[in-house]
Amino acid sequence: AANMGLTEKNFSDISGHWAEVTINKWKEKGVISGYPDGTFKPDNFVTRAELAKIITDAFNLQDKSVLTYEDLNGTEWYFQYAEYADKYLPLYPLITLYPNNIPYTNNNDSPYVYKNFLPDVKVMRMHVAESLVKLMMEMKNLTIELPDITDMADSLIEFYADGSEFSIIGDPHGQIPDNLRRMIENGWLAMELGIICGNDTGSFRPYGLITRAELLTILDRLF
Repeated sequence: AANMGLTEKNFSDISGHWAEVTINKWKEKGVISGYPDGTFKPDNFVTRAELAKIITDAFNLQDKSVLTYEDLNGTEWYFQYAEYADKYLPLYPLITLYPNNIPYTNNNDSPYVYKNFLPDVKVMRMHVAESLVKLMMEMKNLTIELPDITDMADSLIEFYADGSEFSIIGDPHGQIPDNLRRMIENGWLAMELGIICGNDTGSFRPYGLITRAELLTILDRLF
């Protein structure tokens, strides 16, 4: 233990993985740790608890929120990370009203949706993008003036192979639902800040899940 971590063996399951170098780099920084059996499981999807830990360590978060989630009792391994990361994690919708598959609940949804932290729920790429937008803007002290919502949607449609996911669907009276507006704004900011460059097909995949290796690769690029 005297030579902190230097004697620690490498993860047993990342040799030859496309993100091996990045994973080792972030292991040395102390931001990630593996599972008790010595593996890292790079292709496992990131959960909300894991995202809380990774962003807390990567961004060295220091401010705690008071948590009132009913599914936390304070003894969980991730509890302190949830305290630090909570204000950067979008509340997770268990139900969405309109449009059917937007990754956010509408503002007029019932507040009871937010009683739980849902640590084991796998995070959507859109939610990760929003978390990283907030963190990057705070870290770099940025204020970015948002263009017109239709211009933002058009830019996303043009930039990403699956940009049509950000198409504007409104009601007949010309209102854009709040949850769709939020998705377009955060998608546009993630594009402008270089957070989501598009995967190998140039896609954003806002509803897709994100692997542990993919998340580290995005963080590596940001830092």
